[in-house]
This record gives sequence, structure tokens and C-alpha cells, in this order.
Amino acid sequence: AGVPVSLDGRLLDADVLIAELNQVTGAYGFGRLDMVENRRVGIKSRETYECPGALALLMAHADLEDLTLERDLHHEKARLEPRWSELVYDGLWFSPLKQALDAFFVESQTYVTGEVRLRCEPGKCFVVGRRSPVSLYDYGLATYEAADTFRHQDAAGFVRLWGQGVATWSARQQVPSKPPGSAAPGSAAPETADPSAVAPGAPAPTSPDPTSPDPASPEPVSAIPGSTGSGSTASGSAGSESGIGSP
Repeated sequence: AGVPVSLDGRLLDADVLIAELNQVTGAYGFGRLDMVENRRVGIKSRETYECPGALALLMAHADLEDLTLERDLHHEKARLEPRWSELVYDGLWFSPLKQALDAFFVESQTYVTGEVRLRCEPGKCFVVGRRSPVSLYDYGLATYEAADTFRHQDAAGFVRLWGQGVATWSARQQVPSKPPGSAAPGSAAPETADPSAVAPGAPAPTSPDPTSPDPASPEPVSAIPGSTGSGSTASGSAGSESGIGSP
């Protein structure tokens, strides 16, 4: 499981499959990479690759894993993949860590089996369908329609438990709309200056003239009407589709 074995329903050896997929996807201008790599000795180098078949297979394989891998296993595999790649890049193919990670990845692929449909268009290749006899996708659980099989009454208790920690923090520590520099709950409020106090040597304040306009009052500001934007749509060109199978 987890290894490509067929293309468009035809069983093929891995080298033949990749060569054919190179031709099919590469004919659409897909699969070119232009990147800057960090080498082990600290040198940055610009690298260009053309590998349409490999990129298409990686895309199809990742999509099939989305369908068949359990959540935590899927997340942990994604976390370990960069480390495995780093070991291989650095030439540590026979290191004990790489061998241990190999065992993990082999086990993770036990149920990665099914078919993925790809569509090719000028300059791109993308997934448009997938299916597996051991898919973990359950329409009855995932839909929001009236006929779903999910027990909605189970959600209320789960939501309360899941948010218990945040609810406790909010009740004990959170201060709604706390202004900058305000005191924490339970602490003494900061002292504020008496607005009627006059500093030594400063002139005494005078009462404002009720007939004079208030200089602090803002003058009316006229609104500036906003402009409207326009958008355009691009029409896609016709492409072709290919199916990749995994045992």
C-alpha cells in the first residue's frame, strides 16, 4: 500500500509509470521548480528542476492520505516528513534515525490504497477526485443535512468540556475591554490626578466664556464617497484527466 501501481487503469512498473506521467503532465508545462536551497555546509544555491511526474505522484499520494489516514497519524507523519528528507539530503541514508523513521512511514501506509483522478491544464495539474475502499470519509457524519447520522445531543457536553479551561480563565482573569495600563483584578487602582489641583507657580484656571465656541469641539467633517471596484474573470482552457491507482 502507498505505492503507485497503475495509470489510467493500466498496471505498470514504477519506472514506466513515472516516465509516462512525465510525458502526460509535462506536456502541459507542469512540473518546473525554481528554488534556493540551504546546503549542509551553509551555502545557498539556486536550483532548477523539471520533474512533472514526481510532483503529480506526490500530489496524488498526499490527497489519498487525506482520505485514509487517521487524524493524529496524519499530523505526525506531516511533522516527521521534513526530518526524513533532511536526513536523506545530508546523505545519512543508513543512519539509525532514518531507519527508525522508515519503519514509521511503512506502517503509516498500511491503508493508503485507492485511486486519485488528476486534471491537467496549461501550466498546472490538480486533483479532481479520489476514492478508496478503506476511506475514513463518512458522508453521513460529515453532512449537515437532516438525514445525517451524527448524534447532535453529544455535542453540547463535549463543547462545555472542551472550553472548560478557557471559560475558567475568562471568569477569573479576563477583564472585558481592559484599557492599556489598567490594573489586574484584585489589585489597587492607580492614583489619578485631581483635575482641580493647580501646580505651584501655575496660573489659576479661569471659567470658560459660555458665549465662546468650545475649541475642543470637532468641526463637522464631510464624508468622502468610496469608489467601487471592478473585477474580471479568466476562463480556463480545456485539459485532460488521468487516474493513478495505489494497491
